[in-house]
Amino acid sequence: MTPNRSQAGRRAPLVPSSGESSTSSADSVAGNAPFIAGREPSVGIHDDLYATALVFEEGEERVALVTCDLLFLEAEFVGLVRNEAQQRTGIPGERIGVSCSHTHYGPALGLESTDPDVRAYLALLKFQLAG
Repeated sequence: MTPNRSQAGRRAPLVPSSGESSTSSADSVAGNAPFIAGREPSVGIHDDLYATALVFEEGEERVALVTCDLLFLEAEFVGLVRNEAQQRTGIPGERIGVSCSHTHYGPALGLESTDPDVRAYLALLKFQLAG
């Protein structure tokens, strides 16, 4: 399979970049929520976090790989991303791989979190990762 030229290496920020400002709770979770390495709220953005998507196609068959600068994503959440991506792209969910770089300097994103910033960020993240 070869990369689809129109979608190869598509990269999107997962939080506002260090040069951007934002006031929405979904965008500010990385600045307000505990991050994995320190268990305390972060005090700023050292490096931007990204998601990158690569789509391969051969004839009518397509597969996608999405990589994220996050520690992990729970299987249940990955299923939600795959379903949303399938609706948007037509690529079957079982042909969409989602992986994480396992950085310990991103936001803590457990599905069980009751933190409103984390909940808002996860709601937005599903759509960002799905394309």
